[in-house]
Amino acid sequence: MALNKDYRISWGINCLLFGCILLLNYLGLIPRSVAGYVLRPEISVIIAGFIFLCFRKTRPAGIILILLGLFLCFATLVVGALGNIPMIVWIIALILLGVILLFIAK
Repeated sequence: MALNKDYRISWGINCLLFGCILLLNYLGLIPRSVAGYVLRPEISVIIAGFIFLCFRKTRPAGIILILLGLFLCFATLVVGALGNIPMIVWIIALILLGVILLFIAK
């Protein structure tokens, strides 16, 4: 499957951005507080979603990534407040969401 131009641009910008952030973090040029926040997986997914929204003609990939990132942020907040027991609920919900999206795509 060949990737179209806007898809390659979106992935290229994501790789370039996160690669530069990781390099600056490795070299110690980014304060730990900033690096700790930007490099969190849920925030990285939201940033990638915004890049996909800006550089792709079709919007679903960006919207899905942003919603997934927000879902993960919310899950992290709930788990932090309630302990580890609810995490299984979020994991199952995420799996069910994936199954639903796969069936909708067909």
